[in-house]
Amino acid sequence: MLWNKSLKQVSTFSVALCLGMVMSPGLNLQAKAQSDTDSLSRPTAGPWLLSQSFTPPDRGAPQRTAEGGTRGCGTYQAGQKPLTALTPGDAMPLTLAEHPTLYWYVPTSGPQTLEFELVEGENEENVVYQAKIQIPQGGIISHSLPVDDRTTLDPGKSYHWYLKMVCDASDRTGDIVVDGWIERVETDETIALELKNATTPTHRVSIYAREGIWHDALSILAQMRRDNPEDTVLFARWQEFLNSVELGDFATEPLVDATQISQE
Repeated sequence: MLWNKSLKQVSTFSVALCLGMVMSPGLNLQAKAQSDTDSLSRPTAGPWLLSQSFTPPDRGAPQRTAEGGTRGCGTYQAGQKPLTALTPGDAMPLTLAEHPTLYWYVPTSGPQTLEFELVEGENEENVVYQAKIQIPQGGIISHSLPVDDRTTLDPGKSYHWYLKMVCDASDRTGDIVVDGWIERVETDETIALELKNATTPTHRVSIYAREGIWHDALSILAQMRRDNPEDTVLFARWQEFLNSVELGDFATEPLVDATQISQE
């Protein structure tokens, strides 16, 4: 009796094992199908996993002469942050672009006129470009150098810029001024090829950020934010990028369109 019971248990186990072997291919296919579906419903690896933190270049910028501030204008709201350049601290802000775009935070509760000036070299012997800019309200604004030969940045040269917030057109002593530097560099063949092969804007931002190319990384991220203002994943990247250079307080500020009203 005991032997018969053992034999029955062995037979039952054998049948179950055989059924498992027969059914397992189907189960494996079902699991694979579910895995494929999951992979289609979530972002692919690669650029989504790349860091957006900025790595400053191994060189500092010349000392600034103006730091913004809140004196002189009556257009500030209580608690607003001061006029601030979106640049990477004391590091030299670099670009690969001949005609780059620069960004600032401008604190104002209404329309405002700004003046921008770009000069060449530490001795500032040559004024490259001047423009008046108008904005409808405060926030993060940008201004691109126009595409012409006169405003093309030469590689290896440092340029000093000034942005003036005109508080009273009849009394310019109250202007609020912020300044900074920019330099165009040329990348090596390896990085150039990596940028060429980058499949997404996020991937290019990561390469620029890793190589210390500030203005190019910032411009791409800002444009992506303009195009997709409700994208929470993109906002997290934007915040990470600004946080990495202690500009995280500006991450929630609106991106405001500026209008050029004159050029010299």
